Amino acid sequence: MSGRRERTRRRGELRLRRRIAPPELDGVAAVAAALDAWAERCGLAEERRRELLLVYDELASNVANHARRASALEIEARTLRSGAAVLVVRDDGAAFDPLARRRPRTDQALDERPIGGLGILLVRELAARAEYARRAGWNRLRIQLHD
Repeated sequence: MSGRRERTRRRGELRLRRRIAPPELDGVAAVAAALDAWAERCGLAEERRRELLLVYDELASNVANHARRASALEIEARTLRSGAAVLVVRDDGAAFDPLARRRPRTDQALDERPIGGLGILLVRELAARAEYARRAGWNRLRIQLHD
């Protein structure tokens, strides 16, 4: 794991960047601890910290477990002047837009539903905004949490 940087920006934002290469669950867990400590230093409320960590864990674990041909996972977290947290997750695996997936049917019994999709549903529910882009061979998912 490399890319340990944290700095205060001129606009009053605090930013955290981490790289996990290769993207494995041990690295995901280590970055989760750093992200939680960063969020606490930023003064995020406990509920917002939990939401940030849930979103991070879902997205980063998905990359570690499912991203084909991914050699690296990068995360960037920052606060906005409004107090909202933004999480950007990037990986260099095969193109995959989780936001394009069909929403799972939650009105069916668990044993009748196809496996998958509930984690991304959770991310969508926690996000004020969610955007996906594929740029220069990288998947980029930007999640802005509610203020």
